[in-house]
Amino acid sequence: MRFRKMTIKWWLIIHASIPVIIPLRICLNIPKITIPFFIGLAVIGQIIGSRFLLKSNKYKGNEQKDHI
Repeated sequence: MRFRKMTIKWWLIIHASIPVIIPLRICLNIPKITIPFFIGLAVIGQIIGSRFLLKSNKYKGNEQKDHI
């Protein structure tokens, strides 16, 4: 699912992991120095997810062309 950039839905999806990561980090007593690592993982996850979505859309587009 894709949302137009800079909309409320897009902003919520991008930041949805924060309420999970912060309490998890506190409960597991993970040091603050790992915060940049978690931010990096979140960015990498967004990049991988967008590429996966683009590839699946290309596959669906090719599949539709084959039937015509």
